[in-house]
Amino acid sequence: MLIKFWIMHYQRTGDPESLARAGRMAAMWRRHQHPETGLVPHFIGADDETDKDQIAVPFANSSDISSAVVFLEVADLLRSRPEAAALVAELEQLGSGLARGIARYSYDPEAGIFEEWLKLAGGIYTERTYYTFRDQAAKDEALKLDPAVAPVEVYAGPGLYWGSRRNFTAGGTPVAGLAQIAAQTRDPYLIARCRALATDIMRLDRALPGEFNERQQWTFTASG
Repeated sequence: MLIKFWIMHYQRTGDPESLARAGRMAAMWRRHQHPETGLVPHFIGADDETDKDQIAVPFANSSDISSAVVFLEVADLLRSRPEAAALVAELEQLGSGLARGIARYSYDPEAGIFEEWLKLAGGIYTERTYYTFRDQAAKDEALKLDPAVAPVEVYAGPGLYWGSRRNFTAGGTPVAGLAQIAAQTRDPYLIARCRALATDIMRLDRALPGEFNERQQWTFTASG
């Protein structure tokens, strides 16, 4: 994330332009942060090679918890710098708001998964498919139009004991990031959500027959 690199450079060199660039980038993300949910677009820029406009996509990802962690980490780096007080406040609003939005809208306890695609205003983003089909029904409809989509996976998001789309050992759920931010900010809402998630983690763990789930994925079985 460029904000992190600019701030780290400023910490080492005192270069005012690096601080200014980080400030402009943070201000841009804050302009796009939803005022009620706290969610921010997954990226800003063209998602089609024919689209020359740099616009914000209308969805967030549950994996964006990594961005929330970075926002708050770099805010801590600048906390002792009076000249960066305004930027620290913006970064805290970005990180805390994004974490709260992901905690509130991504987890589906009935399905046991973290929905990957979220509307910025809250809820599940279903208007467009990216990379995978959210359910088998959507894939079946697409197959009627183009059989070439047969290899595309059905995937709505990672579960507590289910693999992520790209690589189960490298991907995973937002739980660790949410817990880190809850511990860092002492936000009562995030603490309550993490406690509820911990209860689900242990409930599902006790139902597992072993270290592999039925898809033969290693589950990182909890030990409590």
